[in-house]
Amino acid sequence: MAGEWRTLKPGAFSRRVDTAGTDPMWVWADATAYRDLGGLPAQDPPSLWCVVERDNSFHSERLDAKAAAAAEAHAIELAMPVVPQRMPPVSPTVDTVPGQVTSSTRSKVLVGVIDSGCPFAAPMLRDASGQGTRVLGLWDQDENPAFAGKGFRSPGVQYGQAIDREGLNGYLSAATRSGGWVDEDRCYAAAGYTAVRGRLSHGAAVLSQLFAAPLYGSALQPGLGKAPRWDNTHPAIDRADLVFVQLPRAGVQDSSSAALARYLLDGLRYIVSHAAEGQRVVVNISSGTSRTGHDGTSMIERLLHTVVREAKAQKIDLQIVLPIGNTNLEQRHAVLSKPGSHLDLFLPPDCETPQYVTVRWPSGLKGASLAITPPGGPRQEVAAGQALALYGPGGPCCGVISPPARSEAAAARSLLAFSATRSPARGYPLAPSGRWRIELVTDDGQPLPKEVQFWVSRAQRNPGALPRARQADFVDWDRSHDPRPWLRRLEDDTGQVADGIRRAGALSGLATAALNAGKVVVVGGVFSGTHEPSPYSAAAKPGTPLPEFSAPADDSRALRGLSVRGNHAGEVVRVVGTSFAAPLVARALVNKRPPKAGPAANGRRGRGVLIP
Repeated sequence: MAGEWRTLKPGAFSRRVDTAGTDPMWVWADATAYRDLGGLPAQDPPSLWCVVERDNSFHSERLDAKAAAAAEAHAIELAMPVVPQRMPPVSPTVDTVPGQVTSSTRSKVLVGVIDSGCPFAAPMLRDASGQGTRVLGLWDQDENPAFAGKGFRSPGVQYGQAIDREGLNGYLSAATRSGGWVDEDRCYAAAGYTAVRGRLSHGAAVLSQLFAAPLYGSALQPGLGKAPRWDNTHPAIDRADLVFVQLPRAGVQDSSSAALARYLLDGLRYIVSHAAEGQRVVVNISSGTSRTGHDGTSMIERLLHTVVREAKAQKIDLQIVLPIGNTNLEQRHAVLSKPGSHLDLFLPPDCETPQYVTVRWPSGLKGASLAITPPGGPRQEVAAGQALALYGPGGPCCGVISPPARSEAAAARSLLAFSATRSPARGYPLAPSGRWRIELVTDDGQPLPKEVQFWVSRAQRNPGALPRARQADFVDWDRSHDPRPWLRRLEDDTGQVADGIRRAGALSGLATAALNAGKVVVVGGVFSGTHEPSPYSAAAKPGTPLPEFSAPADDSRALRGLSVRGNHAGEVVRVVGTSFAAPLVARALVNKRPPKAGPAANGRRGRGVLIP
């Protein structure tokens, strides 16, 4: 399919690419009638979830077209999840009753987790009596939430349903059998909480690292009967309450993290609402995104610090713990600096999810553009202030959106959006699979003073999601990147990569929030015992002063991953990733044990400390 390039026309919300600092994702969604977001809502007038920066704060709001136009003077981004094709049916919307957060923690420190799957009935989350749960509050952010009849919506919250400890204990009590044991499956079925009905959930693995009794041979128990090295004699984690935010089903299905900013903003405020003046709050967020500028200035990065400042004004000490990401061996970050240099992006066949590439331009740059060549199609240059799309049967299947920067000092951000390469929907415009060429063009033909950065968004399957995605990545066409050919071992880029795939700097675009001074902690993964970095653990650009902790994520090169507990009593599973190193650091911060001072876990990274 060759197709032709045309200018994208604004849709129902009149999103224009020539508006400085506009959200390029919203321009693409608006021009394609929100087809990958489930279409426009049926209400009249239709409204969309957005995150708006206004009055030195961030707000999660539903805006119709008129309200969105009025908010253009502020920074505003679309916060709707990308809906995979063939969404299975869901239960009818549950009516919720208004309520408020009435429970607050009595422990000196409150633990918050934003994730998917909180097995509140599992032994690792029982209170001292063994009959109740340590979960102080649980908010299911789904539009069709669990906890029918026992949940409520907190003031100011327009979606999902929350439940307090009393309501959760009611489910435990009803599922308790003779002898005192709890039928966990019956408990979760009565609650309608499907996120923990399987063997494992991502949230359960994270909670295992935070709360569970040590497993022999795991990072929490270096030897039989031995406590974790970073626990005190009577660790505070054993007395801490938990507030859990359940990410919605659509958010789990959407691996591109399109709506993550809204979920985190509202979730953090819900967690802080349970704390009292003078208390410490440690929140673990084992999520990431590649949809930012990776420079600490993106909206999702800045809102983390805003919530920290809000908590501080209430005399609450909030710390946020994030994983650094698992992209170090993946070919999802690249740079271009010379005119005529190019990247090849491989768009896989049989993929039912859209793919996205975020582009960050050097601040103050003028006279540079991108040229895009689809497989077997015409080459097209796209300059700043333009939005063009490749049209095929059914409509636009690829868009290149390049809004100008908000100011001279700000970095402009462009977006390359690709529709799915396979769809069960008749008439859906499929993007051609294969190699797409991305070429840098400059007006004067001279190299740029700084590189243009490219990040391919994650399109792999999230735990608990359906296997519909296949990851697009950059092609190592000149064999300058991949460390695996010829059995060579390469932990860093050879020299400074100026044009091509660059592993350094591939860390999560959420973790780069730590580039701004504040209480955001970033965690890398290492091999237990040797403290050698896990090969997949992402790295910051050399010389970047990224404050960082490291914790075990793998037992050894021969035995990857860690043993953690699953959703049910006695369930033990093995997981791999920095998502499960981060809660080990969160646990240490709860216990207020200073990590062992020393060199960074990986010399290629900035300053850091290592938790042994």
